[in-house]
Amino acid sequence: AAGGRTVVVSTGSPGSAFLCHPRVRECDGDRLFNPAIMLPGGAADELVARLGPIPAPTVPNTAQDAYFARAVVEYVLPTLDPTLLVFWHTDPDKTQHHHGFGSSEALAAIRNADAHLGLMLGALDASGRRDETAVVIVSDHGYVSIEPAVDPAAPFVSAGLGDALEGGRLVLATNGCSLYVYVPDGDAELIGRVATALEDWEHGGPVFSGARGLPPAEGTLPLALVGLDGDLAPDVLCALAWDDAPNEYGWAGRSAGLDPKYGASHGGISPREIRNTLVLAGAGLKAGQVDPLPVGNMDVAPTLLHLLGLEPPPDQHGRVLVEALLGGPQPAELDVHPEAITAARGPFRQRLHFSRVGDARYLDFGRAERNHTPC
Repeated sequence: AAGGRTVVVSTGSPGSAFLCHPRVRECDGDRLFNPAIMLPGGAADELVARLGPIPAPTVPNTAQDAYFARAVVEYVLPTLDPTLLVFWHTDPDKTQHHHGFGSSEALAAIRNADAHLGLMLGALDASGRRDETAVVIVSDHGYVSIEPAVDPAAPFVSAGLGDALEGGRLVLATNGCSLYVYVPDGDAELIGRVATALEDWEHGGPVFSGARGLPPAEGTLPLALVGLDGDLAPDVLCALAWDDAPNEYGWAGRSAGLDPKYGASHGGISPREIRNTLVLAGAGLKAGQVDPLPVGNMDVAPTLLHLLGLEPPPDQHGRVLVEALLGGPQPAELDVHPEAITAARGPFRQRLHFSRVGDARYLDFGRAERNHTPC
């Protein structure tokens, strides 16, 4: 980072930790600390020698999160002195999955996260570096309560595709509140039947297809609209139906879900899942401003690069959040352009809502309905 050291400290999954700095092995002096993976070799010995053994994970993950917060305060900041520090705090995510958002357990997990942030800010204060440090607090998603939990095979069995499932011609992958369907042989007719089955499914929401340059099936929207048109993209994706009904704690947002062990999840296309938290404070940033403009996680990297005095790569997504910068424009000076894209097949109609600021486009939400009367 800007010629300095990058350190990642994470209590999330080893995969998510590695994705925070996939080139850590190539960058001399950089570190990655995670309960399951520490890089480079010897990093685990450094940490355990100072703090003792790593606690086992729990729900809430209080002890493990506290251990790695101590690692930041007692070792990373004073000894490694990173230019860029990424700290991934696994709670309240796991706790909200298991206990629901708004539960006493989830609120306790949020308080723990807040306390650990306070420890780090206190360490910056004590070192005299608070005023020269930019702090970004961001969550990777929101949440919905799961009601009902549904069988991912149900729409295909109902559509007479049970044999295709059993024979491996259809492969299903669940992702919280979305269902990914792969057709290994690429049969276009079968892909069309899968799309129709999902469009007819009462628990289904928006349906996407058209991976790897193929035309979308009738009534579906292109996967590229939601950034999923890659080599590993599913042939058909269905985000499940959602509404704004409150959970038992009074918090709005409900969706069908695909994992019966969870009371709350994400991965769908409702605004409750897409909208999340972003707070920027410190060096080079305005104070006391609430930004009403659309922003997204894709904007974090270009904004940090700007604060570090670095140019983003030409293929970088997102925008520099100029309205958050000292000397930058007020939010009201930037234009927001709403967009909507629709697709339909018979009584099935779906619509995606976007907002555009400059060259950046943000997905707001998507919905599907089955009472549309075609012209």
